[in-house]
Amino acid sequence: MRKLPSKRERSLFLFGLAGLLVACGGGGSVDRREELQGLLDAEQYGEILARTELYLDADEEDAFIYFARGVALVRGQNADVPAKTALAEAALRDSTLLPSIAQEWRVAALADAEAGWKERAARRMREGFRYDQGIVLHPVADRVGDLLYRYEERWEDALVVYSRLVREGEAGMEKRQEWQFRYGHCLERVGDIEGGLATYEEFFKLWPEDSIFQRYAKWRYLLAHIELAKAALAEKRLDDALERISLSFEGEWDGDLQQRARLVAGSIYEARLEYELALQSYEKILQEAGHQGEWIAEAKNRIDALNAQGVY
Repeated sequence: MRKLPSKRERSLFLFGLAGLLVACGGGGSVDRREELQGLLDAEQYGEILARTELYLDADEEDAFIYFARGVALVRGQNADVPAKTALAEAALRDSTLLPSIAQEWRVAALADAEAGWKERAARRMREGFRYDQGIVLHPVADRVGDLLYRYEERWEDALVVYSRLVREGEAGMEKRQEWQFRYGHCLERVGDIEGGLATYEEFFKLWPEDSIFQRYAKWRYLLAHIELAKAALAEKRLDDALERISLSFEGEWDGDLQQRARLVAGSIYEARLEYELALQSYEKILQEAGHQGEWIAEAKNRIDALNAQGVY
């Protein structure tokens, strides 16, 4: 006995036949955008999902089909995972949809925030930033930054959020300090060391008083100078290396990093054949560290080596 076609197979056949009839009648391809936009306006999300499934099965490739499907998945089912896939495909096929995709995620995030679903609101706002970096700031933008910075370590994406928060965000002093520090750290992590240093220097001017984030900023500031000095030393740019490491000694800094900085300074002086200054730098480590610390052994080794050369 011949097997009857399934309901889905019959639907696909009728869908294809309808398209063929339109094409033969001279009307061209069906205007899916107008059709689907009407369904979006009418909030007929179930109908959108049914129709877009048929269209995609028939190998239609209009970007708006993916867009409408993604929007219906977010609005109608809160199905963010398949929605991300559909909306990403829409963006890939038609870049003019980027602002609309970003706005859909932003609206969804706002609704979640008002309903008290803060974590999902942050995740959805993160998607909005992916598609439009100029998107209007949302109250959960701080949570988005925290998600990208602390949990996902997506430095470039976090940089976008914190650059906006530093310029436009409204919050108390501690939160603004956190934004400023994280903005500088993100700049470092994407390779803009000088930009990070400038951001930390601005931090010190804005908030000269001691605070937890000022300590973080000072630590990163000193470490950045040490790394730049080491890079200059490796490239035999000894004057630049000395200037960088000298900056690391200004102010009251973390003791461990001071030891590290003095060790690098000693190496720079040795490269410049200024052995007495090198010895002084290594001895300063022992004096300040009280013969305890990660860098003590290396400093002692360098002192012994210089002593063997007749430098005391």
